[in-house]
Amino acid sequence: MHGLSATPASLVAAQRRGAEPLPFELRPFVGHLPHDDLRAAARRARQLGVGADEVLVAQGVVDEAEATDLLATHLGLAVAAPEDAAPPPDAATAEAVLRTGVRIEAPDGGRPRFTLAARGRDVRRLFRALRRDPGLAGRVRLAVPGAFRRTVMAAAGPMLAQAAVKRLPDRDPLKSAATLDPKRVLGRIALVVGLPLAGLVALAPEQGVLAVQALLSLVFLGWVSLRLASCTYDPPADLPPTLDDRQLPVYSLLVPLYREAASVPHLVTALGALDYPVLCSKLT
Repeated sequence: MHGLSATPASLVAAQRRGAEPLPFELRPFVGHLPHDDLRAAARRARQLGVGADEVLVAQGVVDEAEATDLLATHLGLAVAAPEDAAPPPDAATAEAVLRTGVRIEAPDGGRPRFTLAARGRDVRRLFRALRRDPGLAGRVRLAVPGAFRRTVMAAAGPMLAQAAVKRLPDRDPLKSAATLDPKRVLGRIALVVGLPLAGLVALAPEQGVLAVQALLSLVFLGWVSLRLASCTYDPPADLPPTLDDRQLPVYSLLVPLYREAASVPHLVTALGALDYPVLCSKLT
């Protein structure tokens, strides 16, 4: 627990020089990385609104395993092996573990134990929690975030996929493409439109043919009108950006596809052409 009570000499010297102290998540790296690199990571983290240790990992200065080992040594915590992870009992628990990076194990009659894949601001909260309750260190283990997620996905991947497939159809069937039945849709169209036209043609062939021609002509004219209207559309000019690149937020783009394999190459090309500064991009 020395990392919670002792302040490294370099941090004290920096404070004496009037420099802003390093954030909590960078303290494990003091003495292992150049101080200028740490200060640059802290500045970049403030610009992006992320943890400074996440910047170091994203820039390749340290890898995830090394960062976790340094943090565990600094806090006096153990590092959990990937094979020690108990599989989540259900999809909801697996989603919560992946979202929070925390796995809770409650042995019978004992106090809960925690396995944390902590980075960035989670490290700051862990610092504060250990400072308030030093005895918590005996019930907390750290995990390498990437290995932690892979282990959970390997154990709960089928459950998560099944839950994702069924969630929207079960909660709101009208919004799900999985509930669409082409045969049923075509059958309804034939029943609503085709049956009256067929009856009209059978009873009055000349009038029936004229009705069919009129209906097809309306569809054709409507389609042509839509195409002509699109030719006259003048899109507005793009507004100048109100923020510089350093102030833009970091976010993820999720692109759902359903029976659209033919459009994937063009979609990937378009996504790759996006001009947006990011900390670390990953195309899956």
